[in-house]
Amino acid sequence: AYNVTVINPEQLGEEVMVDGPNEVGQSGGNFSFYAINAASSYQLSVSRITANNTSEGAEDATASSVIDNTGAHPLRIADGRRSGSKCFHLTPIDFRKSENFELDRNFKVSTSSQLRFYVRRGFAAATTPLRCEISPDGGGSWEQIWQLPGNGQLAQSYTAYNLPLSAFAGQSIRVRFIVEHITGQLYPGTNPAVGFRIDDISVTNSSLEVGTHITDLGNDTSFTLNSSTAGAALIDNATYLLKIRPVVGCHTFGFGPTHEVLIGDDPAPSGFDDWRQSFSQSVGGLTADDDGDGIENGIEYILNTHPLQEEDLSEIPEPVFSGNNVTLSVPDTSHAEGVIIRMAYSTNLKNWDYVDDSGSGEDSIFSMSTTGMEKLYVRLVVTREN
Repeated sequence: AYNVTVINPEQLGEEVMVDGPNEVGQSGGNFSFYAINAASSYQLSVSRITANNTSEGAEDATASSVIDNTGAHPLRIADGRRSGSKCFHLTPIDFRKSENFELDRNFKVSTSSQLRFYVRRGFAAATTPLRCEISPDGGGSWEQIWQLPGNGQLAQSYTAYNLPLSAFAGQSIRVRFIVEHITGQLYPGTNPAVGFRIDDISVTNSSLEVGTHITDLGNDTSFTLNSSTAGAALIDNATYLLKIRPVVGCHTFGFGPTHEVLIGDDPAPSGFDDWRQSFSQSVGGLTADDDGDGIENGIEYILNTHPLQEEDLSEIPEPVFSGNNVTLSVPDTSHAEGVIIRMAYSTNLKNWDYVDDSGSGEDSIFSMSTTGMEKLYVRLVVTREN
């Protein structure tokens, strides 16, 4: 008897989430994230958000905004276009082959966003479908949201399609169209009447990422948003998107969730930022450990210990087990403004759940039942309030 675990080597199963303020001044601000055990380094993406008024119609003027993965025949053709001077043409030229094109744009979508496009079906078998796929992690992985099989007939006109993107609301996405011969009959050749023609693609009610700048962070888990990491001076009243992708060995995985930051006036430091700036030397973000004592700065902050002097680990509160309950108490956290203090627990050191603070007054108290658990791991977690 044995257990089989199915994995996708293209997905880590963990996401790198940026932690930090949602508004900073033009001088920038400090951010951090929790490390992934397998990662050897990280890359930071900083981009600015603008209104999206783009429509991709396969015109030569926007060729640089399309990644062409056809190769064997022209992707943009004039024959049978819906509007403008050209349309896209996808058709596999051999058995069990595929080809695609990707819009080289990142769209920040909302609950009301829709992907709109027009398709004119040509000669294609039912086992040669046209698919539309979405990537929420910068092209690291793709999710199919729509497909249209061939029916062996040549359509005389285009059909409009409107696909809701509410499932990706709040995320930055990429779009691609792919046609693939799966099995059986194939209509060969690159004639425009074979395969599928696509035209006039747009993402409504969305924003567009522009001026994307990538910074290699090495194995640092904190960074500063400034003119260096943004690639240019921060623009007043502009909104920026921050996201991190891990590198494992020689493979770069997709980006994690986006963190949105508005550039405003330089605010007076408060809470954690006020505390970290009160020291004579530079102190890193919540997850940094400047003195190397194994206690992250966020924990040092709520314990009111010194982030630049090694502390005795006995300073960290320990869980107390009594019967079928466990309680973790953190004394006097009333000074810890602007952060959320929680207890995280796991039975396998892989999947973690949280217990919220149930204390009243100055102390933080976390309590939960251990009924039915053979083992339990507990840790303190400090995150910024949004």
